[in-house]
Amino acid sequence: MWQVELLHPALVHFPIALLTVGIFFELASIAFRTPERRWFLRDSSLLLLILGTLGAWLAVWSGEQAYSIVNWVTCDPTSTDRHEEWGEIAAWSFSGVSLLSLIRWWMKKQQGEMKLVSLEILSAAVCVGGGLGVALIAYTAYLGEMLVYQPGADCSCSARASATRCPSSAADTIPPANPPPSPAGYSP
Repeated sequence: MWQVELLHPALVHFPIALLTVGIFFELASIAFRTPERRWFLRDSSLLLLILGTLGAWLAVWSGEQAYSIVNWVTCDPTSTDRHEEWGEIAAWSFSGVSLLSLIRWWMKKQQGEMKLVSLEILSAAVCVGGGLGVALIAYTAYLGEMLVYQPGADCSCSARASATRCPSSAADTIPPANPPPSPAGYSP
């Protein structure tokens, strides 16, 4: 049977890549003086931002599906709550950045009805908002990394095995290679 909660680790990497590259395209468009090259990068950025934002909301959904499973396994559910909260903030921020970029694209298509200054102000807002969004993604990724790799929030910790505590290190979960000899006269 398919486990939906397993989608989250696979899905989160697409929006991270798409949104980060989309903002790099936006920043790179500043370097070009010719409008054709500048708008090619900005249009490409718009596409990446929209796809990345949709992927971010899909990652939020898949994270909500995994929430009860992860909290059943981890020792500290507050770390899962923080990761979820910052993931939603990042998705909302990129929703706003994508909307600004879409408005800018629409304004450009109006050919002459809008002034160039308005487009450049929107471009600056997309760059600043996107930069903050990338920082939010990085922090959310850090919190997710803590859930997976840090002792005390390790996904390999089995709550069934120990209802009172999770192992504090990998040494607690790995049996010794050479067990001590059994006492004299005792045989299992």
